Amino acid sequence: MRNLDEGELVSRIKGVVVNKADLFAPNENESEEEGEGVEEGLNPEEGRKRLSDVREYVDQLNKERRGEEDQVWVIPISAKKRENVEVLVRRLAENVKGERERKRIEEEERLREEEEGGGFGDGGERWIQ
Repeated sequence: MRNLDEGELVSRIKGVVVNKADLFAPNENESEEEGEGVEEGLNPEEGRKRLSDVREYVDQLNKERRGEEDQVWVIPISAKKRENVEVLVRRLAENVKGERERKRIEEEERLREEEEGGGFGDGGERWIQ
């Protein structure tokens, strides 16, 4: 598992999409001569182990860096079999809706602060000519 401890990137992650084909593909380090699953892919147990590793890593990120309302989700998909594609679309739509709502609230707060400060955004000083 790669270390994604790059601060801002990790804090911006909303979800992880895991391609099932990648879960069952042989490691890049395995040569074709070793032959372990090169033609047919890995066994199901190894694929489940890889998915479990991804989920454990995301759980660790959630515990270390996230609040209850901002948890990173993990969705394994199979584009070929169309498994979990609808779940992914629904989750992405929820995230977009949530981000739009968050930005709307931030903008309302900014406008309210400007109004309370005299509308100039500079602490309420008014210049009279």
